[in-house]
Amino acid sequence: MDVSPERIRRIVALAARAPSGENCQPFRFHWDGAWLTVSHDAARSRHVLNFENRASYLTLGCYLESIVIAAASEGLDARIELELADTAARVAFVARAQGPCGDASLLLDRCTDRRRYRGGPIDAPLLREIEDDLRAFPNVTIRLVAPNDELVDYVAHMERLQWCTEPIHRGHTRYFRLSNRAASRTRDGMSRASLNVGPATAALLALARRDFRVQRTLNQFGFLRIFAKRVRAWVRSAAALGCVTVDTTDPAGHVSAGRATLRTWVTLNRDGYAVQPLSICSYMVFNRDVGRYPGELPAAFREGGAWGADVLQRNYDLPPSEHVAWFFRTGRAPLRPMAGRTLRLPLERVLTEVAPLDEPEVAHAV
Repeated sequence: MDVSPERIRRIVALAARAPSGENCQPFRFHWDGAWLTVSHDAARSRHVLNFENRASYLTLGCYLESIVIAAASEGLDARIELELADTAARVAFVARAQGPCGDASLLLDRCTDRRRYRGGPIDAPLLREIEDDLRAFPNVTIRLVAPNDELVDYVAHMERLQWCTEPIHRGHTRYFRLSNRAASRTRDGMSRASLNVGPATAALLALARRDFRVQRTLNQFGFLRIFAKRVRAWVRSAAALGCVTVDTTDPAGHVSAGRATLRTWVTLNRDGYAVQPLSICSYMVFNRDVGRYPGELPAAFREGGAWGADVLQRNYDLPPSEHVAWFFRTGRAPLRPMAGRTLRLPLERVLTEVAPLDEPEVAHAV
């Protein structure tokens, strides 16, 4: 089918809003007139937690589902071919018999919200809608459970460990953009507003980013205690903690999990629920399932993976055939507007095509 460059640009501008670890934006697009290729930039996604590209496969799923949603609003169906050996995919488009459908503006509204939430519960009609959406991903299951002491303890422990381990700390802080100037210059990473930290904390994080010895000193003088207390408050404020599982350990399962999670995420945001991924809580459990961990991680992470497997199995009644791919919290969003939406790279940085590129205004939405 002949799809105009303008339609492709609109689709890519929306798809590029998909979530990625630290907002590193590790995928690029190329339109050759017949196929939209989604390719992986391994340098941007380099992180000890992106072991064997598992985080990138989840992110690829989010990008692909964003393409599906954006294309439907243009009256197109997206036909996806995975190229998992390269952490990539190709997408072709055909006209939808029913014409345009859906609301692609949901992709612009989606964001990670690290503030305290306003609880819940999640009503039955919304749960039914999420369940209906998941029928498109038969190997993926999403379960929602209200926070309890055991889950809160597990999340706080794993989140706290990240500040004690230099390789993870280095991966996270690489994409800290702790001033408006830095965020505007790079148009990637996590701004101070998106991290939900004040100026004083941002100044300390900037020092620790340059030298991990500063972080060690902060840890000794109460940083970990304060941070763990904050995490506990975040988690307890949620209506539910979501556990996303797949019935395979193959990369294709992670792609499907990413697609299902993105679909659920925009649906929750549409109905006034905030979302924050708690990725390390799922990564370590999956590592435990497959019996492989990044060599740079200390034994505490292996122990955390084993503990987490027991905690999640018990709280979500997981059968042995299901493997945890993603974990998140959700709850009623605070009433004030979310000022922490992260910026995206300009369209000419992420899309190449056979025709000259004129960037539409939507590419700069934040």
